[in-house]
Order: sequence, then structure tokens, then C-alpha cells
Amino acid sequence: MSAPAPRHRFRTTERRRTLDCFGATVELRADGRGAEAALVLAAVRLREVHACLTRFEPASELCLLNADPRPVVPASAILLRFAAAVGWAGELSGGLVDATLLDGIERAGYVAHRSPADREAARAATPAWEGPPAPARPSA
Repeated sequence: MSAPAPRHRFRTTERRRTLDCFGATVELRADGRGAEAALVLAAVRLREVHACLTRFEPASELCLLNADPRPVVPASAILLRFAAAVGWAGELSGGLVDATLLDGIERAGYVAHRSPADREAARAATPAWEGPPAPARPSA
């Protein structure tokens, strides 16, 4: 006679939530006690950051900052952290990440958020990225 299947004492309580934010569909996951409340709080916070930093809403803090001619303007903690992160990302990436390239980005056609259906169509039409090429081996 075979032994009964082991019973696990722990059951997953993972909860998921998706939201459209930052021009993409964001999936949030949380587990354990308070998971549902954590998801609600995370979604609220992400929407706050999005509302502050989007370049597609003229009333966003980022758009207001970009339109302000003054050399020094007041800024929220979110915008100050973003500005610091942009500088850090630019340094770390050797200039690959550059938040000053708005004109070029818009000339390339990114002038509005794409709908989830548009993003899915673009994803389906784009070959999967397989990573960077392997480095060349030194010759002997």
C-alpha cells in the first residue's frame, strides 16, 4: 500500500492586481496577511507617481516643471527623487538613459500613451529579444 500524499501546511495566499500605468500594464503581486491591502496601497502609490511624472498630461508636475521658465522652481519629493534617479541612471548606463531626449523620442513617434491593445499588437509584431551578442573571443 502506498503512503498518502504529504499534506502541505502552507497554502499560497498570493494576490494579484493589474493596472494600466506608465504606458504599460503593471502587475502587482503580494502574499501573506495583508496582501490585499498592500496591493491597494501599491496601486494608489503607483498612480500618484504616474500622475506626477507623466509627460502626457499637461497638468502633471513634470509638464508644469518643463513649461516653467524660471531657473529654480519648487518640486515635490517624487519629482526630486526622479531627477536624482535620472542623473544616476545616465551615469550608470554611460548615457544610454537620457531624460533630455524628448524631441528625438517624439520625432520617433512616441507622443502619446499607447492603449493596451496597441501595446499587444506592437509586442506581437516585434521579434523576441535574445539578449546581447556573446563577446568575441580573443584570438590566440
